[in-house]
Amino acid sequence: MMRRLAPLGPVYQAGTLSGNPVATAAGLATLRAADDAVYAALDANADRLAGCYPKR
Repeated sequence: MMRRLAPLGPVYQAGTLSGNPVATAAGLATLRAADDAVYAALDANADRLAGCYPKR
């Protein structure tokens, strides 16, 4: 599996916005603006999504 995911070595990183300064600034602004309510909502949504899949 890893040969397909990381064909150029132990870690393969590529993406449309990787290293893009505008995307980086937007991500940083989002992290700075996020408060406890944002993270609580993220946790609740993650739990809801995880509940859609059977447990192993």
